[in-house]
Amino acid sequence: MRSVKLNFNGDSGIGIDWGSEVSGMQGLTQKVCVNVMTDDGSDQVLPERGNTAAKELLGHGSFDYTRIQHTLNFAALDAMRDIRIYQGDLLSSANSLKSVQLLLVDVTSGQATVAIEVANTAGESTQTVTKL
Repeated sequence: MRSVKLNFNGDSGIGIDWGSEVSGMQGLTQKVCVNVMTDDGSDQVLPERGNTAAKELLGHGSFDYTRIQHTLNFAALDAMRDIRIYQGDLLSSANSLKSVQLLLVDVTSGQATVAIEVANTAGESTQTVTKL
């Protein structure tokens, strides 16, 4: 799988680096990050894609670690489901998606920082940190 490289720039959003591409584990991790950060119903082409993690994490006035981790677990499952349904080519290669794990790092006013760990069937794994 090859795709154009996205730069996740924290508060300034996502930028597209048209001159670069990602593949292999880096491409797989990028695809997972995009799926995790896609709000439920926000994809006009595939409106059933996405999850409610950002709304759930930031929509409650009180901090409840168990509820937040529960929400992240479902967001990880949603990302894996979306990749299996809409990006089946990622499952037929030597570095097929094996697992996604989301862990809460920090919550500040209006943002949650989440670690995203991606593993493939070749035994490789990566971890990146992003804000929802």
